[in-house]
This record gives sequence, structure tokens and C-alpha cells, in this order.
Amino acid sequence: MAETVQITIEDKSYPFKVADNVDAANFVKRLPVTVRFEDFGRNERVAYPSPRINTVGEPQAFDITPGTVAVYRPWGNIAVFRVTYPWDENLQLLGRVDEATLKAIVESGDKPVVISR
Repeated sequence: MAETVQITIEDKSYPFKVADNVDAANFVKRLPVTVRFEDFGRNERVAYPSPRINTVGEPQAFDITPGTVAVYRPWGNIAVFRVTYPWDENLQLLGRVDEATLKAIVESGDKPVVISR
């Protein structure tokens, strides 16, 4: 992981360890960003930053476990996984969050979530 940025929900900050790849670095350059997460089935919470995240890096396989943060290439959205999940070439790793951060995102409802340096 390259660096740690912050996820803030209702004035409480949580760590987000950013991956060491070109797409994660490009995402960090555009911070701060405010998003609202929603459930996408039972496997993940998703958010749609504006503008969408465009990826340039080649797909690289990675383990998806609870707390994995990825961008879904076709839609340019952020996905935070709640469960272990099989890798898909349409996903690019953005980083990982710890258990407390994942819990906060899961419980955030439709509240604004700020991702910042």
C-alpha cells in the first residue's frame, strides 16, 4: 500500500490504505471527494464519484476480502467489499480499509462520506 488517506463520516475519521498502482495514485490526486454509499446486493457498498473514475492501468489480479476498495472499470464507481469475492478483470484495486472503517461505511446509510488526504 502506498499511503493512507482518510474517510470521514459525521466528523469521525477512519484510515484508508491506498494501493500502490497508477489508478489509485490518480484517485488520490483528485481528493477530496464526497460520495454517498449504497448497498449493491449483499456483497458490497458502492458510490458514484463525479466525475467517474477512469482507469488507465492494466488489470492485475488481487484478493478481494472484506474491506477491499476497488473501482469497477465499466461504471467508474467505487466498490467496498463486505465479503470475500472472486476477482474480476473489470475491477482495479484502490486500497483497503480495516474492520472499523468497513463497519462505518456499511452503517453510513446515505450520509455523505468524505475521502481526503
